Amino acid sequence: MALAAVEWTCLHRPDVVDAFIDALFAAHLAPGEDLCDRVTVERHAAGAGIDPDALDRAFADGSALRDLHRVEAPGAE
Repeated sequence: MALAAVEWTCLHRPDVVDAFIDALFAAHLAPGEDLCDRVTVERHAAGAGIDPDALDRAFADGSALRDLHRVEAPGAE
C-alpha cells in the first residue's frame, strides 16, 4: 500500500514525495502504525500535502498499483 502510494506520488506530486517518504518512514518506526493500512497511508499523504481524495481515487481505480507494477517491471527505468 505505502509503496504504491509513493510511486503514485513520484509521478503525480514529485514536489512533496520526499516529505511523504519521511512521514512514512517515521510512521514505520512508530508503534501502532500499519503502512499496509490505506487509511494510515492516506493520513500521512495528506500531512505531506497530497490531496487525499486524489490518492484515494488512484487506489480505487487501480492506477496506484499499476504505477508501482510499471516501475517494478523488468526493463523499467
